Amino acid sequence: MSLRGMPDFGVPLQAAEFPAFELPGEVVGVPNGISIARDAEGYPRLRLERFRGVSPDRPPAPYGLLSVWLVAEAPTPSLATPTAPRARRAVPDRGVLRVQVDQLDAPAGLEIPPSPMAWDGSLTALWGTRLGTLSTTRLQECLADRFLPLHASADFEVRGVAPRLPVEARVNWPELAAGLAGVATGAGLVGRATLVSWLRTEVLAAAASPIQLLSGAAREDELAEVLTDWLRARFGSPAAQPTDNPGPDVFALSLDPSLAGSLLWDLATPTLTWRPLSISQDLLPQLRDLGPELSRYVPAGVDLPTIDLGWAHLDVLANLPGQQVGVLASGVNLLAPPHPPQRPQAVTATCEFTPDQPRGQVTLHLSPGEPITYRSQAWLVIEDPSGIREVTGPDRERDGQRLVLTPSDFGVGFVPVCVDDALLELADVEVTLRVADAPVGRASLTRGTRDAVFVTPSDPGGTLEVRLRSTLDGVERTLAPLPLESLWLGRASIPGWGPHTVEIDGTALDTPLTALEMRPELAADSDATPVALTAAQPRRSWRYFTDDPLHPGYWYRLRPLDGPGPWVGPLSPDQALVLAATP
Repeated sequence: MSLRGMPDFGVPLQAAEFPAFELPGEVVGVPNGISIARDAEGYPRLRLERFRGVSPDRPPAPYGLLSVWLVAEAPTPSLATPTAPRARRAVPDRGVLRVQVDQLDAPAGLEIPPSPMAWDGSLTALWGTRLGTLSTTRLQECLADRFLPLHASADFEVRGVAPRLPVEARVNWPELAAGLAGVATGAGLVGRATLVSWLRTEVLAAAASPIQLLSGAAREDELAEVLTDWLRARFGSPAAQPTDNPGPDVFALSLDPSLAGSLLWDLATPTLTWRPLSISQDLLPQLRDLGPELSRYVPAGVDLPTIDLGWAHLDVLANLPGQQVGVLASGVNLLAPPHPPQRPQAVTATCEFTPDQPRGQVTLHLSPGEPITYRSQAWLVIEDPSGIREVTGPDRERDGQRLVLTPSDFGVGFVPVCVDDALLELADVEVTLRVADAPVGRASLTRGTRDAVFVTPSDPGGTLEVRLRSTLDGVERTLAPLPLESLWLGRASIPGWGPHTVEIDGTALDTPLTALEMRPELAADSDATPVALTAAQPRRSWRYFTDDPLHPGYWYRLRPLDGPGPWVGPLSPDQALVLAATP
């Protein structure tokens, strides 16, 4: 896997910003906030549904379904500066969401169990849970009062490049694995902070350490951090977060001492690793404008017919990004294999999704008392230049009444494209996915539609082509092919934005003094800057800043004593301005 463009953890710029590896002048912002997504009309994407049986003394028992579409926000304003002319966003690999509704009459509040967050690559995730009668009533009362004290926190991992140190180390793996077994839990789980502390105080400080430095030197705290990154990358794997652990730093270690006897690690080698991050957000300020139309958030309750035991109602949520290019339909097929002797036949069901509501409910008619186990296979119907075809994901075993589908369940890749509002004020953006130089999908992004997601095979080997058309004068520009990965575009992402320096060469002039006026391409004549060239100083540098990357050029004109000459331009800032003598 290429490390190009990933956050470089070795050189943090701010709490949520890192340089992009091997891309000088670019920075990567990692999520540092959570917000509730809005629909096309600007309303929060939050919904509380109520279900109850016709007969109160027979199944099913009343329950509610709370769902909310959350967005992980990455910093953008501080990225767009002359010192960081290009910016991109990092996407969490995995995460856990915790939601709590603080009740005025209950100090502990209503705490909903942690839920796995399957980020879809566009920093959005649909989340939902089933609630009991009391919790549903409390939430309904909060919405009726237009006061929903909702608090969310997310713990997740972000992949990036580990810090590099000029150190070579020899690792006695069997001895180190034995020590790690004493630090990890019985399930092989260990927290990052615990591992860093153990390496610093118990391993690196020991006289007979399983990690011997062959060359170079570094501070023990830095060395412990980098060694933890290497252990996470080579012997660690994602693990479910324990309910009693408030942080995201727990991962699983493979502690098989027979894997290797001795390892030689050059810590100056760029290495892919994962770093834990946590964000917490009070969502109440975002929900104060719910408005009086409570039916938008609490629709009329659904009466379920009285049913016999054995009917299993499943809640299905799919973390599919919206505005999918070329997707005609999506859904999931469920199959409960025969369960003899009570149920000799298989049971099947299908749940279809819509782009604005990738969730639903299905019912499986099982035998009374039978555990809820089944198999699921997600599918997509895609239209591309080769025609209309169906793509199915892997067949997976499931259990329980809540089915959460991630992008990996659909057997394709999702490449999200997001355009910042500031750029859409200047230009309409068209993004084309090309595979083997043939267009596979195309998305037109304007101020009304700023997001799109391309669906790709697992290994398409394609590129993204970005074409911009100025809303000011229709000027068009096509960027060089971009790698097929999550793409965020802002003004600062387009070459031409930011500071420019023009070298002015007047050595060919045969005059003691030459006066010029220079101005950026979209600046007024009154904003022109005077520049003087003399026989003693025939070369000068002129600097200016361009906020519109589609018009990065400049104009100049001579200013003799008898009045200014005509403007010449616009000229490219990438070429020096060489003035010739007037014939």
